[in-house]
Amino acid sequence: MTIDSGPGLERAVSDTVVRTRRVFGPRLVVARVASALWQVTVQRFADVSAAVLVDVSKPSENVLWELRTLAPTFGDRCVAVGNYDHVARWSGIEPAESPLSGVEQELVRLLDGRTVLAYTADRRGMRRFARALRARLEG
Repeated sequence: MTIDSGPGLERAVSDTVVRTRRVFGPRLVVARVASALWQVTVQRFADVSAAVLVDVSKPSENVLWELRTLAPTFGDRCVAVGNYDHVARWSGIEPAESPLSGVEQELVRLLDGRTVLAYTADRRGMRRFARALRARLEG
């Protein structure tokens, strides 16, 4: 979905809540959001969510804000996920070719003690990721 206005945001949240209550409703929502509304959008969807996923593949100030905002409220229901190739660089799984940036260092600090579920784009990796995510959310 695309959200480019305040009324559009409220409509999207309302529609999503209605759809997720159906037997075969969506359990994951991906939205493209106008820059001026992204923080409000994250907060509004979080208000109606049982859990949140934060993709930490590409560390940025926005990702740091999401973790700082959502992790205290959601605790273990704030699940950090990331593309394996990206996460391996700053997680210590593979040696970094260059020093970590300030944002990467802050991300590592924020994630200290938290599990990051890594995914790969191949079919096998996506199945493994789906099982790990399901287990994490059910646990």
